[in-house]
Amino acid sequence: MRNADELRRFARQGWAAAQRDKELYWRDRKRQHDPAAGIRIADELRKQVLAQKPGWPGEEERREDLATGGVRGPIPRFDPGRHRLRRAPPQRAHRRRGAGHPLLPSRAMKLYFAPRTRSVRPRWLLEELEAPYDLVRLDLPKQENQTPDYLAVSPLGEVPALVDGELTLLEPSAICLYLADRFPEKQLAPPPGSTERGAYYQWLLFAEATLAPVVMALHGHAQLPEEQKTAAHAQEALAKHHARLSALLDVVDAEVKDRDFLAAGHFTAADLVMASILHIVNHLKLLEDRPRLMKYVYLHCQRPASRRAAS
Repeated sequence: MRNADELRRFARQGWAAAQRDKELYWRDRKRQHDPAAGIRIADELRKQVLAQKPGWPGEEERREDLATGGVRGPIPRFDPGRHRLRRAPPQRAHRRRGAGHPLLPSRAMKLYFAPRTRSVRPRWLLEELEAPYDLVRLDLPKQENQTPDYLAVSPLGEVPALVDGELTLLEPSAICLYLADRFPEKQLAPPPGSTERGAYYQWLLFAEATLAPVVMALHGHAQLPEEQKTAAHAQEALAKHHARLSALLDVVDAEVKDRDFLAAGHFTAADLVMASILHIVNHLKLLEDRPRLMKYVYLHCQRPASRRAAS
C-alpha cells in the first residue's frame, strides 16, 4: 500500500490535470461550437494525462486508504456533464396589464376591444382590478371583427368579448358582473346576499339596459348628416328620446343628490357603468343643466384606471 504522502501527491497531480482538462475542454468547445466534439477531446486529453502517470491507485487501494485515513474522498476528476455553461433563464414577456400580480390566478384573460364602443367599460374594470389580461384591438372600419377567427369567438362580430379559460362572455354588463365577483378582494361589488347587493344590481342594469339605449339613439342622431337630421320623422324621434332621457336623468340625479356612489358607500362596478354612459351624455352637451350629474361624471371618469382604458 502506498503511503499517505504519495497518495496526496497523486491527488494534487490529478487535480491539476483535471483543471487543465477543464480549460482545454471549454476552449475547444467554444471554438468548435460542438458539445460532443468537446467531450471527446476532453476524454482523450484526460487519458493522455493518466497514461503519463503509471501506478495510479485503484479502487480497492482507495477504499483501503479511506479506512486508514490516508485519502479523503475520490481523486478529483473532471466530468464534462457537471461543468456545463449556465445560461441565464429567458425573460418572459410581460402581459399587457397587471402581469405577475401575487393575488391573481396565473392564467391571463383576453379582451377583444375597440375604442369608443361598449368594450371600454370592461377594459376600465380590468384596469381597476389590476388583473392580468391580453388586449386584442380590433379595427372596426377595416372589419377586423368580421374575420373567421373573431366570428368563432363572437358569432355576431360585436365587441366586447372576454375569454377566460373555457368561458367566453359577450355582453358588457355580464362581463362587468363576472369580473367584479371574480376578484372580491378589490371590493368592486357588495357582498352577495347583502341589501347593498340589490342596489348594485339595479343601478348597473339600469345604466346598461334602460339608460344606454336612449343615449345611443341620441348619439346616433348626432352622427347623421344635416339633411337627415332635419327630416320630420328624425325630429319627432329626437323629441321622444329627449323626453325619455330627461325622465331617466331625473331618477339618477335624485339618487346621487347627497352621495357620490350608487351602492355600498364606495366605488363599485355600478358606478363604473353609470359614469361611462353619462360621460357620453355629457359629450352630447345634455348635462349642462345638471351640475350634480356632471360632478358625478368628472369624479369617476378622472380615475387613473379610466384614463388608461380610454388610451
